[in-house]
Amino acid sequence: PMKLDLASDPVASDDDKFTVVLNTFRRRDMLVRSIRHYASCAHHIAEIRVQWSEQVPVPERDGPDGPDYFGPPHSKVRYDAHPTTSIQNRFDVRDITTTAVFHVDDDVRIPCATLARAHAAWKSNRDAVVGFYPRAHRWDAKKCKHEYVWGDVSLRLGGAFSVVLTKAAFTRTEYLRLYADHLPEEARRYVDERKNCEDIAMQLVASAATGAAPVYVPVPALRYWW
Repeated sequence: PMKLDLASDPVASDDDKFTVVLNTFRRRDMLVRSIRHYASCAHHIAEIRVQWSEQVPVPERDGPDGPDYFGPPHSKVRYDAHPTTSIQNRFDVRDITTTAVFHVDDDVRIPCATLARAHAAWKSNRDAVVGFYPRAHRWDAKKCKHEYVWGDVSLRLGGAFSVVLTKAAFTRTEYLRLYADHLPEEARRYVDERKNCEDIAMQLVASAATGAAPVYVPVPALRYWW
């Protein structure tokens, strides 16, 4: 178990809004649409931090495509360039001033009102991972190992779940530091080798630190389909 020392991270002090940490990689059309969408939620969002792992220069605000990659004028969009293509770069974000971050992939656009509702749910469950994509694990006695359960429909209809994916989820800002400092090295290698499972690793880090179960916030099924 890890001890969560909230007092050691005083920079995260803004509780009224949240920071969007947008993960993207070589899907420019989806990135542009996501920036346009989340920029429209400005009433609830303090900043949009795009995690840029493409090994080319980040877009320029004053460049010809500036409006596409930075949204309307005065949108608080900032790019964090990373020297590697690790999928774990999405959790390597510094200088955030809000108490909560909303982790989201570039192919997910949660309605602004639903985002605000999920942020309120997170405020009531601050130690939890609170989000829109539940998953589960269960023990397979025959194979003598745990099995990962997708089951979107059954989970959203009330089935048991043990993971909420950071494909679209709120966490404490401090969990970024916890992930960087306390995720075991063998787990980090596993994620990098497979370019997958970083969201499960974040759930394990959060649960190990606080013992809090994840919280699922439903969205109408038609919205997911759209």
